[in-house]
Amino acid sequence: MKVAAWITARDLVGGLILGIATGTAVDELGKLLPLPLRRSFSALAALGIIGVAGALWARHMAHVAGAPPPSRRREIVTAVSFGAAIVAVGGLLAAIEPAMVARGGESGLQIHVVYSLLFVPATFIVATVGALALGSMIGAQGVEARFAIVTGVCAALAFLVVDLSMDAIGWRVGAPDAGRRATMLVVTFVSMTAAALSAGGAIGWAIPSSRRT
Repeated sequence: MKVAAWITARDLVGGLILGIATGTAVDELGKLLPLPLRRSFSALAALGIIGVAGALWARHMAHVAGAPPPSRRREIVTAVSFGAAIVAVGGLLAAIEPAMVARGGESGLQIHVVYSLLFVPATFIVATVGALALGSMIGAQGVEARFAIVTGVCAALAFLVVDLSMDAIGWRVGAPDAGRRATMLVVTFVSMTAAALSAGGAIGWAIPSSRRT
C-alpha cells in the first residue's frame, strides 16, 4: 500500500505539476502567435507531459500488482484516459467556477464552500477514471468496479479532510489575504497530494485481493 501510494503521488502529481509548468512556458514563449494557436500548443504540451506521466504510473503500478508489463496500446489507453480526465475536469471547473462563485454569493455560500463543492467531486471523477483505466490494463477480475468505488471515495475524502484542515488553520480559499499567499494554489496542491496518496494506497490494497478472485 505504501509503495503504491508513493508511486501514485510521485508520478501523477509530479506529472501534473510538470505538465502545467510546461504548458505555461510554451504559452509564454508563443506570445507572438495568435491566441487560439498559442493556447492549443500550450494545451498539447501540458497534455503530452501528463499523458507520459500517466503511462509511467500505469507501468509502475502494474509492476506493484505483479502483472505482466502492459502493452504499448494499453499504456496509451491508460495515459489518454487519465490525461483526458484531467483536461476535461479542469476545463469544466474553469468554465463553471466563476458562475458558481457568483451564484453561491447570491445564496449565501462563501467562496471556500463553493471551492470544496467543486473540487471534491472533481477529485473523485479523476481518481475513478484513472483507477478504472488501470484496472482494465492489468486485467484483474472485478477490479474496475472496486477501483471506481474505493479509489474515488478515498481520494475525494482525503482532499476534503486536508482542505477543511487547512481552512481551520487559516488557509481559507477566498479570504481577504488569499491572493497574496496564493491560498487556492497551495490548498489545491496539498489536498491533491493527499488525494493521490490516499488513492494510491487504496489501489495498493485493492489490487492483490482483486487478482486473487
